[in-house]
Amino acid sequence: MFPSVRLLLRLKGGKGGFGSLLRGAATKAGQKKTNNFDACRDMSGRRLRHVNAEKRLEEWREGEGDRKLEKVAEEFLKKQMKKNNKGKGKNGDVEAQKYVAKYREQSERCVAEVAESVLDSIRYSKRKSSPISEGSLARDQKKLKIW
Repeated sequence: MFPSVRLLLRLKGGKGGFGSLLRGAATKAGQKKTNNFDACRDMSGRRLRHVNAEKRLEEWREGEGDRKLEKVAEEFLKKQMKKNNKGKGKNGDVEAQKYVAKYREQSERCVAEVAESVLDSIRYSKRKSSPISEGSLARDQKKLKIW
């Protein structure tokens, strides 16, 4: 007969270390996945949070000129508003007083008209109503009864 040979080849190394534990933990039920990798390191060994902070700082520095222009524009607008208000002086206060007086006059007139219309409706309902006799009341009650 033919001789049989049995070979058992083994590879160097073990089952796996910390990396395989992490892969196994990711598949566990109820485990939530992370999206914050700031504590991780890049290929040069620096933490990602530091690299990202540097990028944001550089972008902020680039926008410094725009911020200065905005600040100058705001100051200019404030000066223009002050200049316009000084030119008006008390004239602006007079206009505001006129507006307030007009509002008060209209509101008083509205209240008076509402009070007058309520009184008119009360007077009208008194004129229209007549004293109710007991006979007509009994007749109305008979009409209302269905059974």
